[in-house]
This record gives sequence, structure tokens and C-alpha cells, in this order.
Amino acid sequence: MKLKLLIIFIIAATMITGCPSSQNPKTADGGDTPTPTGAEQLGRYMFDTPTAFGEVGTIDLPRIAQYPGGAIHLVYLSTSGSNQQVKYTRWENDQFRPSTLLSTRTGRKPGAGFISALSKDGMVAYWINEDATGGQLLYRASSDGGRTTSLEKRLNERSQARWPIFLNVKGEDWAFFFVRTSDGWDLVVNRNYTFENEPVVDSTDSNPYNLQGAVDRDNVIIMWFERRENANGGRIVIVRSTDGGNTWERNYFLDGDVIPNQFNFFTLVHPYGEENLIHLIYSEDSMDEQSIYYCRSEDWGANFTIPVAMITSEESLTRSPGLIANSEVVLIATADADDEGPGIRYVVSEDGGESFEQPAVATRRISNPETISGVIDQNEKVMLVWDDLSMSDEAGKQLYYMTGQLRGR
Repeated sequence: MKLKLLIIFIIAATMITGCPSSQNPKTADGGDTPTPTGAEQLGRYMFDTPTAFGEVGTIDLPRIAQYPGGAIHLVYLSTSGSNQQVKYTRWENDQFRPSTLLSTRTGRKPGAGFISALSKDGMVAYWINEDATGGQLLYRASSDGGRTTSLEKRLNERSQARWPIFLNVKGEDWAFFFVRTSDGWDLVVNRNYTFENEPVVDSTDSNPYNLQGAVDRDNVIIMWFERRENANGGRIVIVRSTDGGNTWERNYFLDGDVIPNQFNFFTLVHPYGEENLIHLIYSEDSMDEQSIYYCRSEDWGANFTIPVAMITSEESLTRSPGLIANSEVVLIATADADDEGPGIRYVVSEDGGESFEQPAVATRRISNPETISGVIDQNEKVMLVWDDLSMSDEAGKQLYYMTGQLRGR
């Protein structure tokens, strides 16, 4: 099918209590955005040719992280039969180092490995070591930029852990995750790698998915997708603290509007050094199309701008699309298909998300990525990583990465 018209709107300056803007899309310099003349619309970024990792097999769910000025860290899942391996690599001297094995396990994949860059030299990789209903939370930490890591250690005494995330709060490493109780799921926090897990909010009997979070001085925000029972959709929950995690308040994104989303994935990003600013994307499914929506908050999640569809397509979009941002640039990337074949499409803003360029094609060298992850440095250079079917003669899935730079930079 032909790709439906991709519509970019100016994000309304008002918050969710206001009315959306009906202006035409604008470029970063305020001019009218040109109407695309074809699938290969020239974008602001110039990307190089994708590079494949040497490993081929069932390779998927890459997650990438970078602290400003620090190394780029990457974890991914490698599966062979019922055996799964969580692997780690870092970017060094313009290439990824040979991967190292973090853990071997059996069972279904419960979100694969996760990575958090907590400081310039501090990193922690972590994963759940049981089936998708939850299990033991394990981790390996590093204080030298990933060159060496600690031994594999367990963080929770009880079983049934789910959807972990590590954040650095007031100079301490805090792990947030769900644990199974008789009443449902409790969100807990573990401070500095101990077995003492403290409840954050009351338990929920809904199924929690895709825990996300960010920190800005004494502000902490935690969000997750609360899936409705026996339904294709749910709500995004917001738990906020403005006093360094001493007290918490719980609300719902957009007053609890139900989001029809089969895969329950959304992404939030807090650009380093941008006080109170949060960017958010999420996907919506309907009978005949999928859309990726974007909005932002300038008051640490208390209010969000009206969500606007960045990319809408009759084809399937990436299950977990990419969102990266620094103080100026916001980039959203997803896989999409049209008459000329599949491609990674992206939209970019150079004014912190107030206006976006028209969608453009980053590469056609893809098949059907499930996950796109990325980072951006202070010079606006980006790196995208994704899982995809191998483009070589070898059967299986493979990891690919490519870098891009703003044209004229």
C-alpha cells in the first residue's frame, strides 16, 4: 500500500487544558515546510550506510545508553533454542568492541537486557532471569566506563520481579521495578544495590509494562503502561517526586485516556541539562493504520502538550520506535514500508520539539526491525541501532547500526 499522508503539526504551546494549534508545519527557521515529492524526501540528517554486527542468529532487543561525555553502551539478547545470552559492548575508537557475555539463562525472554549510563564512568547492565511473568533481577555494574564489570549479582530477595530501571538520584544508584504480591504488583525502589526494597506507590492489580524514568536534580519521574485486562490498550501512569524521592504523587497521562496500543511501548527522554523538560512518544493502533504520537512537558510531567501524530501509516510501524534528544534536537525514528519498499523514516526538530521537519528516509537497508534505539551527542551527531533479519546469506537476525550528522555541520 502507499504510505498515507504523513502529517506534522506544530506542537501547541498550551498544555493539555488548552486548544491545539491549526497552523501549517514549519521548519526550524520558521519557513513553511516543503511538501514531500516522493518517498525519498531529503531530510536534515545525512546518514551513512548501515553496518552489521558480526554476530548472526536470533539477535534482538538492543538497548543503548550514553551519559554526556561518556562511552556509548549497548546490550542485546542472543537466543539459541531455549538458551539466552545477555551480551554487552561499548563504542570505542569509532567501532563497537567485541561483545562480552553478561549472563546465560533459560526461559522466555522477559524484556531482554537493559542498560543505564548513570554518570560519565558509571554504568549498570541488568536483566530478569526467569520467564515473562517475572523473576530474579540480576545486574553487573561498572565504574570505568564499561571496560570492566562486577560479577553477576542479584538485587531482589523475592521472585517475580518485572520491568526494572536504574536511575541516579542525588548521587545514589536507585533501581525501580515491580514485584508480585497477593494483591497484584508493587512498584518498589532499591537504593544502592541492597536487598532492602521500599514501596513507592500502592499496588496495582493491572498488568504493568515498560517502566520508564528520568531524574533532574530533586525531581524524579516514573511512568509505565497499565494494560487493561483482556483488552488491546491501556493507560500510562505517572508517578512523580519533587523532593528527591521522599514523597510521591500518582496521576494518569492525559487524565487517563485509554491508548489503543497492542505492544504497550512508549518512550520518554529527559535531555541532559534541560530543567523540567520531558519528551514523550507513544504508538496507537487502529483497524487500518498505526500512528506515532509526540508531546512534551515543561513542568516535569505535571502537564503535557497536546499529542500530535508524527507518522501515520497503513503499514506496520516499529513495535518500539526510537526517540533521542539533546538540548536542541529531537529525533523520532521508525520502520515503515511503501511502494518503494521498507525504510527507516525519521522526523527531526531543531528547536527542542516546538516544530518538526517533514518525514524523511534514513535508509532502505532494512527488513522489519522490532526495536530502534539511539543516542545523540552535544554536536547533534546521532547513532541508531536496530534488530533486523540478516541482509547476508546467513539465516537469522542481526544487529545493525548507523550514524548521521546534520547537513552543513
